[in-house]
Amino acid sequence: MIYQCPICKSQVFKPGKKPLRDHYPCEKCSTADEDTIYPGELVMMEPLLIKGGTMSPSPMDGTEKLTTTDDGVLRSFDTGATRDTAEGKLDPEGFTHPLVMEQFYKYMSMNRLQSDGKLRDSDNWQKGIPREAYMKSLKRHCDDAWLEHRGFNSDNGLIAALCGIMFNAMGYMHEELKESEWNLREFDNGEPTAEILERQERLANEKA
Repeated sequence: MIYQCPICKSQVFKPGKKPLRDHYPCEKCSTADEDTIYPGELVMMEPLLIKGGTMSPSPMDGTEKLTTTDDGVLRSFDTGATRDTAEGKLDPEGFTHPLVMEQFYKYMSMNRLQSDGKLRDSDNWQKGIPREAYMKSLKRHCDDAWLEHRGFNSDNGLIAALCGIMFNAMGYMHEELKESEWNLREFDNGEPTAEILERQERLANEKA
């Protein structure tokens, strides 16, 4: 993918490392003052696609829409390319956001520093931590997030609280799955939550 900087319109292979809110100028423009760059409304950077040896706007700007047909067996694209069906496949790219995950990784990297000055391994937590410890820490971080949500100040701010919630929830789930010998719950195949089960039954009755 080749990108176009929304400021200088130069073509770059990757955006600058300094995001300006939700926008990614090229590395040269991203070092300038934000007020100078954006005196008015911000314009999202437009990814560009290579087509016929020239640059053409991507589907993001609405001028070109690449359609996909999926018959449950095969996906076919306007370009003539084909792939297996997407039905029944998990979508990690859609379920997560890269900047949310990068923020979490930064939080985890910071917390590698131990009280003795040494750095713990990034996967140290996978050796096993009691669920009671996870739950107590989870409650503290939830209370911090609640304080921030209500307009009060917590010790470390909202982002740190949310990252702490993510870590402790993940750690608790790790211990649960490990105890079950990694028997993952098949939410989409016979083990939905009560709310989704009720929704499925209602929809089935409406179609009957």
